[in-house]
Amino acid sequence: MSNNNSKLFKAAGLAMAISMAMTGCGGGSDDSNSGGVEGSTYKVQIKDGYLVDAEVYVDRNNNGVADADEKVTALTDEQGYITLSAEDKEYPIIARAIAGKTYDTDKGGRLTDTYELSTAAGMEVMNPFTLIAAKNNVTIDEIAQQLGVNNTELLTSDYVAAKTTKNDDASKVHFAARSFAELFAKGDASDISDWQDHITNIVAGIAEVEGYGSNDDLNNYIVREGVVVEALKPLKEALVGKTYDFISTNEAYGAQEGFMTLTFNDSSITVDDNVQGEDPFDMPTEYHYNGFMVSGEEGGPRLEEVIFLSESLALTVTADKDLLVGSTMDLAGAGDGYAGFRIDAPYTEEALKGKTLYHFWDDAGIGGPNSFTAKPYFSTIQLNSDNTGTITEYTSVANYLSNNAEDVHTGNWSIINGALVLGETPLNEGDDWTFYFTSLSDHGLHVAYDYADGTTNNNLPRLITENEDLAVSLFEEWTGLVHNR
Repeated sequence: MSNNNSKLFKAAGLAMAISMAMTGCGGGSDDSNSGGVEGSTYKVQIKDGYLVDAEVYVDRNNNGVADADEKVTALTDEQGYITLSAEDKEYPIIARAIAGKTYDTDKGGRLTDTYELSTAAGMEVMNPFTLIAAKNNVTIDEIAQQLGVNNTELLTSDYVAAKTTKNDDASKVHFAARSFAELFAKGDASDISDWQDHITNIVAGIAEVEGYGSNDDLNNYIVREGVVVEALKPLKEALVGKTYDFISTNEAYGAQEGFMTLTFNDSSITVDDNVQGEDPFDMPTEYHYNGFMVSGEEGGPRLEEVIFLSESLALTVTADKDLLVGSTMDLAGAGDGYAGFRIDAPYTEEALKGKTLYHFWDDAGIGGPNSFTAKPYFSTIQLNSDNTGTITEYTSVANYLSNNAEDVHTGNWSIINGALVLGETPLNEGDDWTFYFTSLSDHGLHVAYDYADGTTNNNLPRLITENEDLAVSLFEEWTGLVHNR
């Protein structure tokens, strides 16, 4: 691939060749959007919005735990369906929505928190209401009554599809489901004995939002900690109208192209490669739950998969596994690069003692024959209480899960001038492993760099987080490896 042609696709964040499973919302076989028993199998739909790429476990020992030997090989499809053996209908089902791995079609990007849902034996749907029922020995009818919904069947049917027909009760049910999912994602799903209190808050929230005067407002809000707040948006709604500056984590591409500015429109992306004398141009675009497809001079369409998306930060993956970092901050206009956004480490030295951080980056380097080929690396950074530390590097998720390390570095660590520094004593900021943190952070995922002046071509983004699920799953998506956990 020539560098000139690839530049266009990097600039637009072009991505993976699209597969048949990504050509629409349905995916799977022709009957994938219908539940129920079909001969030797049956289907279960999992959602608050549709949960895509969630793990599913058949709780055959009835212990309420997602045991490894109960895991189903397949993941949920683009409408949250999983096909199970008919004989498993006599057992409860557990689903794990995993940070960095699972999509909720209500939200752009993969989830940033891990949580579980479950349902009683025989159910063909799994959602926050089935979890409440299973955990508290109450019926779906009782939950619907508390919620003030007359059509009880909505709580165990596809309320996401039903609300598109302007079904007011379906909108209320979806509002409640998203509000509960938010609660579960914060780690509160294990004790929901106070579910009635949460529903009281949700019902009050519905009344408040309905008072705003728009039929669509229930789609835009949830209840969080008893207060009505704006909900995260599906991918298209989250992107359209925003401008992001992107840069490749690959040193060769980053040095060649620098920052590319993308403005997301309803059916196109305006690309400004920030090269003097070249005008911005538009590329036709279609949006999907997991990314955006663009058409260019090399053909297409091609899908840019968005694996992380927040109010100010985005990660995308290209066809040759190049990882791009984007921000709504004006990175392209910053004269001193990332240094203009540098902050002190988001952790104090005392708070870091005993913690493990997870870090991934492109180690391809620059100048060699394979400079433009992504070389993903993953590392764990163990920070001991006595300020000794260990950095363990892995080249794949499979190697990480089997503890097959590529390299191990031991030494000491400290916070120096607001940066995390690891190496041999005496520590030397900038020469040893150094992480300068920036304000480009969200949901515990931090963008850092490793050059003090922030201006060199080598000064490319490095991702670091405390969240193991998020780090492992994002790295796995980047490298395209099979998850064997």
